[in-house]
Amino acid sequence: MAILNLLKVQRLIFYFVPGIVLWYCIFNSGIHATIAGVLLAFCIPLTKIDRLEHALHDPVNFIIMPLFALANTAIVFPADLGSAFSHTVSYGIIAGLVLGKPLGIFGMSFLAVKLRIASLPDQTSWKQLWGVGMIAGSDLP
Repeated sequence: MAILNLLKVQRLIFYFVPGIVLWYCIFNSGIHATIAGVLLAFCIPLTKIDRLEHALHDPVNFIIMPLFALANTAIVFPADLGSAFSHTVSYGIIAGLVLGKPLGIFGMSFLAVKLRIASLPDQTSWKQLWGVGMIAGSDLP
């Protein structure tokens, strides 16, 4: 791949095919496979980095990262997944995330504005603040 870069090859497919082979070899060697990604990134021509970064943004943020995070949590799903949602702890987590977080953010912001500790930004409505409370802590862009 480094030789491809020195030869000024611009088509990314010529980097990905050997990159997949490199990943497979490194993965099977016992070395952490992310090293292959780092090596591949060092070999891609700089003129293509911006386009590649934009093309990979959504798949990485909405598929790869969540799967990576889930795989590294050591969560064991029960055989009957529906039973997990009937547990009282699940109800508490869901209520905290869906109701508690937005109510807490909105409520404390409302209180701060009414006590004149803070003020809403110009052209910001309470409805918008509620929306911010709903997505707070998520990875939405």
